Amino acid sequence: MDSARDLLEKNSTGSLTTDLWTSSCCDAYMGVTYHTISEEWQLISKALAVPHFPVERHTAEETCIGLKEVVDKWGIEVIDVIHDNASNMQDATILYQKNLMKALEKLGKHREREEL
Repeated sequence: MDSARDLLEKNSTGSLTTDLWTSSCCDAYMGVTYHTISEEWQLISKALAVPHFPVERHTAEETCIGLKEVVDKWGIEVIDVIHDNASNMQDATILYQKNLMKALEKLGKHREREEL
């Protein structure tokens, strides 16, 4: 059976589901699961991370940073993020998408300069 890393290298574009929650011991965690479709049209879902979320406030900014860390660690391309209706999650995904667009714009400008 392929390892999670091998599967993600073959299927590096997909979506995430994520949620923040607090345990009964008052420890916060962020679960991140990756979903994609294989070349054989099979759904692939892998839990990528359930890191401790040590920040006191679950702000959009901190959540966005947490998502980016997971995405960068696994080297995947995210086309969408599915989450609950909490305002911090909504704002975090908007921030994530804005940061992604800025990075793509910089990459495009860099490539334009190389072509000149």
